[in-house]
This record gives sequence, C-alpha cells and structure tokens, in this order.
Amino acid sequence: MVVCIGLVTVPVLALGFISILTSMNVMDKFVGAHLQEQSLMITNDIKTAIELNQRKVSSNLKVAHEIFYEQGNPVVSPDEMLEMDAVLGGEDSGHMIFRDVHTTGDGILAALRLLGALQRAGKPLSELAKVMTLFPQKLINVDVKAKPDFMRIPEISHAIARAEGLLGEKGRVLVRYSGTQNKCRVMVEGPTEEQTDALCRQIAATIQRMIG
Repeated sequence: MVVCIGLVTVPVLALGFISILTSMNVMDKFVGAHLQEQSLMITNDIKTAIELNQRKVSSNLKVAHEIFYEQGNPVVSPDEMLEMDAVLGGEDSGHMIFRDVHTTGDGILAALRLLGALQRAGKPLSELAKVMTLFPQKLINVDVKAKPDFMRIPEISHAIARAEGLLGEKGRVLVRYSGTQNKCRVMVEGPTEEQTDALCRQIAATIQRMIG
C-alpha cells in the first residue's frame, strides 16, 4: 500500500514541479518582454527629449544670431576673424575676441589681458595708449519710415560708395538700421574732422530724403 502510494505520489509531485518550472519560465518571458518594452519606450522618450532640446537650442542660437548679427547690434563675428586670419577683434562698445583662447567677447578676459600687457611693459596705461591714433568719428541717427535694403536704393548705395571711395584705407563707413527703433545709424570715421563730418552728413541727408 505504501509502495503504491509512493508510485502515485512521485509522478504527481514531478508533474507539479514541471508545472511550476513551466509557469516560472512563462513568467520570466513575460516579465522580460515587458521590461524590454518599457526599456524601449524609455529609450524612445529620451531620444525624443534630446531631439526636442537640440531643436530648441538650435532655434535659440538662430534667434540669438538674428538679434546680434542681423539686427545690427555691435558684435564681433568670429567667422569673419577666421576668414581674415585675425587674432584680435573688437570695437568701441567693448566686445573683444582673443581668438587664441576664446571665440566670443569676454570682458573679464579683456581686462586680464590688459593687466598682463601693463605688467610686461612696466608702463602706465596712459603711456601705452599713445601708440594708438584715434580717428575722428561722426555718428548720425536718422528716423526712417521703413527698412529696405540699402543696395536696392541707388541714391543711398551711391552715397555710401562715394564716401568709401574718398576715404579709401584711411577711414570707414558703417550704415545700419537699429534693431529696436525705426532709425538708421550712419557712422563715418576719417582722418580729419571736416571730411568725416561732411561725408556722414551727406549720407544721412540722402537716407532722410529717400526713406525718412
């Protein structure tokens, strides 16, 4: 009787054990597939977030480029410096780029470079400044009704070209629209006060007549 019970019990236990193993295997496959699906979803979410952030950054950079370059704010372009193989870029508003160490304007870096130059020279800034000759500069703001391309208005483009031709390499002409106001800014630098003032007024008067 005992042997008979044993013969019956062993197959039943074996079948139960096999059933448990089978269930565990099925459960493992289910859990594994579920985890893989969740992992794929998380990965796709991360990729989507990265792409959205990249688009946002690209959009912000584009807006910044339009603000600082296309709207005429005084910014030194590192791209132009590379084209000219220039190591130093700057203008009156204080934006200075030292291409050997940076690609954007940095006031602290400019101050440190100036202090370093003073230390190496062992001279005061008032004396070192004498090596630079400041040209007379004239700036006139002209109220305008619109902001068309200067090159499409012959009278304005000719006035600018004439001034540039007269100055040659001894001066420069900068004509641009304000990025925040309905104004056109005319700036001329030249070797003498008289010539600088006259050329700036001629360009400003032409702009005033055509689009003011």
